[in-house]
Amino acid sequence: MTRRRVPSSQPQLDLPGVEPEPSRRRSRRPRRIEAELPQHPETWAEQPGFDFDAAPADPPLDRYGLRALEHWRHHAPPGQRDVADPRRFFAELGERLANRIEELATPEEAALPATLPPLERIGQISRIRRRAEELALTEQLQLIDEIGQAEERRLEDLLSSLPSSELVDDELVRLEDEVARSHELDADPTPTTTQEQAREELMRMRDLLATAHDPAKAVAERIKAAEEARNLTGRWSRRT
Repeated sequence: MTRRRVPSSQPQLDLPGVEPEPSRRRSRRPRRIEAELPQHPETWAEQPGFDFDAAPADPPLDRYGLRALEHWRHHAPPGQRDVADPRRFFAELGERLANRIEELATPEEAALPATLPPLERIGQISRIRRRAEELALTEQLQLIDEIGQAEERRLEDLLSSLPSSELVDDELVRLEDEVARSHELDADPTPTTTQEQAREELMRMRDLLATAHDPAKAVAERIKAAEEARNLTGRWSRRT
């Protein structure tokens, strides 16, 4: 007698002369699920919530800090975008914004009538929050702009107190002529210690002035160079 095969999807039947078919059911292993990352690292910054500039140890930025950071990057002049620790600065700014928003919104929310229908109450609170956010952001972003403007004014004041590059170049030429005349009068062509020191200081001053007047440099770097040049000028004045 021919053995009959019963489909595995149907129940096994007890038929005369037919041996039951072994079960074909297989045990299923748990499927391993892995998170998929973009294939190309340069696309990571396009993923939602991914901060390309962040390092694991950096303080987190809330949405207010991110908005302030974006304003800074897009509206501040290039030389003013160099904050010493930008992530910490804007993380702390975000916390101040959140506190300011609570300070502005809480009294208005508390003044809402208790009898308001739930949906109307939600709408009123949303409008109060939006107004508080806009006001707080306006206040803080004005502060950011004022910080940059104060740095610019400080740089202008420093530059106005410094000698021009032309004067430094003229002084270098005069010093070289003085050394040349000394060579003619003395058999020893070696410059004196005073002349050598003066030449090094003039060369340093020329480099500092070039950095201080370079608009492509960061404002902080230009201020540092201008301050060093001013101190060097002060030493010359005390000597004379």
